[in-house]
Amino acid sequence: TATDLTLNDLAARLNLSSSQLSQTINSQSGENFYKLINGLRIQEFIALASDPANQHLKLEALAFDCGFKSKTTFHN
Repeated sequence: TATDLTLNDLAARLNLSSSQLSQTINSQSGENFYKLINGLRIQEFIALASDPANQHLKLEALAFDCGFKSKTTFHN
């Protein structure tokens, strides 16, 4: 699932070593894998929270839908 995505899993899917993928992410984004993924999750959260169709949902529910495992991780 989206919450279980790891650098090793993604590297394997891309047929790369984890160090190759990590170096590529760092050089292209200036961030490590986990910061990049959480940034993408935040962008998705903002998109979902901005959609009037989702106004009935709690913010925590949207955060979990975007791959955050806990409220603490989301708030951080």
